[in-house]
Amino acid sequence: MNIIGPPSASLEVVQRKLREQNRSVLFVNEMVPALYKEGLRYGVDPVLMIAQSGKETGWGTFPGKVKPWFNNPAGIKVHPTEQALLAEVAKEPTKGESSLDHERFASWTMGARAQAQHLRRYAGMPVPDDEVVYPRHWVVQLYRLKTVFDLSGRWAPSPTYGSEIADIARTLIEVGL
Repeated sequence: MNIIGPPSASLEVVQRKLREQNRSVLFVNEMVPALYKEGLRYGVDPVLMIAQSGKETGWGTFPGKVKPWFNNPAGIKVHPTEQALLAEVAKEPTKGESSLDHERFASWTMGARAQAQHLRRYAGMPVPDDEVVYPRHWVVQLYRLKTVFDLSGRWAPSPTYGSEIADIARTLIEVGL
């Protein structure tokens, strides 16, 4: 499953599949349309973005450190220097995973745009400077990843991260497409 490429399924098919899986209304009705639109805008398969976001956000239930009001559908982290400053102001320790480790975006569209731009950069593709909404995207600019499987150990430390995203994406693609 390539990171860069056309959609693996239509928005309507994906939303129908998610409703059949009883995914949250927030995820299906607010996050997914933004993810799909921004994936198309940046040439990233939106189905992979949606699958990644489902994994990262617990399908919009946000059981971890990232909260819904962060508008961060992919668990994108802040720059370590920024994280240290935020921790100092909030009087939180910088060791371990913290809510302060994660970016906050103004809307689901901006969060989805950051995710699409970040994935595009992981694939070694440029993002026009005047469009960048996530300034830390440069940290992955030397990668030239082709498939979702290549995200393992890079986007997340898990060696199975990419195959987990691919497995999720397959549940969103209608047979025969």
